[in-house]
Amino acid sequence: MLDLMCRMAGYVGTGSKLRALVDGSPHGLERQSWAPREMQGAVVNADGWGCAWYLRGELEPCVYRSSLPIWADANRFGLGRTISSSCLMAAVRSATDPLSHALANTQPFVHGPLCFLHNGYVKPFRESIQRRLRRSLGDEAYACVRGETDSEHYFALVVDEWLRAEPGERRAAVALEGATRRLLALTEEAGGVALIAAALVERAVSDPLAVRESEGATPGEGPAGGSVDAGANDGVRTSLVVQRIAVGGSPPSLYVRSAADGWTFASEPLDLETGWAPLEVGAPRVVHVRA
Repeated sequence: MLDLMCRMAGYVGTGSKLRALVDGSPHGLERQSWAPREMQGAVVNADGWGCAWYLRGELEPCVYRSSLPIWADANRFGLGRTISSSCLMAAVRSATDPLSHALANTQPFVHGPLCFLHNGYVKPFRESIQRRLRRSLGDEAYACVRGETDSEHYFALVVDEWLRAEPGERRAAVALEGATRRLLALTEEAGGVALIAAALVERAVSDPLAVRESEGATPGEGPAGGSVDAGANDGVRTSLVVQRIAVGGSPPSLYVRSAADGWTFASEPLDLETGWAPLEVGAPRVVHVRA
């Protein structure tokens, strides 16, 4: 199995167009698909791409996926120019298993109000980990798996943990932490390798009071997390959780940038502007947005 990596990016804040992540920045995902700077084990991300965005006031995301390379998909121009949202996510794919090139295996993955991206790989996945992972899932999480990738099964663990967690601001963080813990345990049991750079978004009905800060963070202090005032409140809270962690290797790159208009993450900085910082390896970082 080849050790390939994808590229991903996302934004939460006052609002942005999709093109800012895709091809409106000097080193957006379209460029990262064929000229990545920090990708391991491959040269291009030509096995499809996808994006997700939330409409104002709605809890479930809209999703677009294509099995074409992003540079060959003419739809990206119209999508990038017209899609504007307070929460956007996108990814370009380099398939770990070349035989898994299919629309069902293309990110982002969604379930209800959740949207998920994973860059990295888990092995030996098909030979050992996949069967044990599936056996551990509840019915609803099991049913949400449509493809065969390690990334989607990781998301199934996230869904399983989210369904068990109490509603509230920390629900997404608890779900990602629990899912990651289970995945790493399965990997260690198999004597394998799990490389993780993950991003999870949850939309929920907002607390009418001000959204509290993440633990130990202050809004505007940078990549540690916090709250972003996204202007007019439409009764919806968005939680973004990002994490880098690994067993048996080093996790893929992931950078974060906090600005007045919101919070951006990307596998590689989208431009040469200041403010980008590598996300530290370890516990998830959480950002809450009223938008």
